[in-house]
Amino acid sequence: MANGGYFLIHRRFFNHWLWEERRRYSRAEAWLDLLQQASFADGQRFVSGSVVPLQRGQLFVSTRFLASRWQWNIKSVHQFLKLLEGERMIEQKVNAKGNTLTLVNFESYQTNGNAEVNAEETLRGTKQSNGNKRKIDKGVSDSVFEQVAGFLNETTGKNFRATGSALVRGVSARLKEGFTLQDFLKVIEFKQNQWGADAKMSGYLRPETLFGSKFESYLNEAGGTAGGSVSTWQDEQQRAALDDIFND
Repeated sequence: MANGGYFLIHRRFFNHWLWEERRRYSRAEAWLDLLQQASFADGQRFVSGSVVPLQRGQLFVSTRFLASRWQWNIKSVHQFLKLLEGERMIEQKVNAKGNTLTLVNFESYQTNGNAEVNAEETLRGTKQSNGNKRKIDKGVSDSVFEQVAGFLNETTGKNFRATGSALVRGVSARLKEGFTLQDFLKVIEFKQNQWGADAKMSGYLRPETLFGSKFESYLNEAGGTAGGSVSTWQDEQQRAALDDIFND
């Protein structure tokens, strides 16, 4: 068996019927589930009336929710998390509303875009970097464009460049209007859930559409229930956390 390189699984796989089949998870599947649901960027979650801050590589979960999702009993969930903690794969901070899990070495599991392309570009060195890199708004950190592009590519399966003109133009304009990195991530995730399975609409999952003049309306949609048509993993977590509070 090969010991090097990546075996990439796109985030969209976790919306596929093969993964969503109701079943008892193995420990390997449970670990993958934690990895794919960890926060891609620093942000926060609103849980039962409180704001829970999260850093990249963290997630806030209820053991009751995980037990239901993985088809385990609560004792098994506790034992599994303790096992991961003992193996230094996670760190956990427990409170009355749930667990904040930090996935240790989260960065080692991440790759933006196509791993083979990234590796090839790295081997080429920086010969073409001078003079060819698109000029970016000096008032905006490059990392913002990189995080938006990275999350967009991981979520949609596409390969937009952080220095692409449409992305830089749209993100810069919206940042100047007062929107935040979390707003971009929220719109991307919401529109992927809404359009991703539609062959025609999925073509609009691009910077010029997502970050254009309708960005604020998309964000307002994402902040609501979207007519009840979208139920995210975080929605389920919040409901499970409320169950924990009122049933424990």
